[in-house]
Amino acid sequence: MQGEHYHEFVKEMWDTNCKKTELFINSDTYYGLNTYKAAFEAVRVTIASIVQLLKQNYSSFFSIVRPPGHHSGMKGQPHGFCFFNNIAMAAQYALNSGKIKKIAILDWDAHHGEGTQKLFYSHSDVLYLSLHRFDKGKYFPHIK
Repeated sequence: MQGEHYHEFVKEMWDTNCKKTELFINSDTYYGLNTYKAAFEAVRVTIASIVQLLKQNYSSFFSIVRPPGHHSGMKGQPHGFCFFNNIAMAAQYALNSGKIKKIAILDWDAHHGEGTQKLFYSHSDVLYLSLHRFDKGKYFPHIK
């Protein structure tokens, strides 16, 4: 959804007389007026980084984007403040290029990126490492 499609999507979610600035999709994810635009831009920037990495033959890259996306992929809906799994899409794009054979993803957010882990769990060409809080399962995403 780009350009005019984005605006149609947002208009369908908000009544023009509505004073709300956000809508909750589920208990841990809300959608604001510019959420789709921000999430889409985070994916675009991450993929653009991969394109530059492949084009310039760099050995690594670093992108800091929000929303992070690392929870997305666990459920059939946005989850854990995440809408698109930016790093998973970028990693798969790089692998599909044929120029990259193996990828290491280091996730050092306070939360476990269980969406990214699930998406690459059976891939021998992706190493996923997550440094996160556990707090005996009382800290999001509450996985024990």
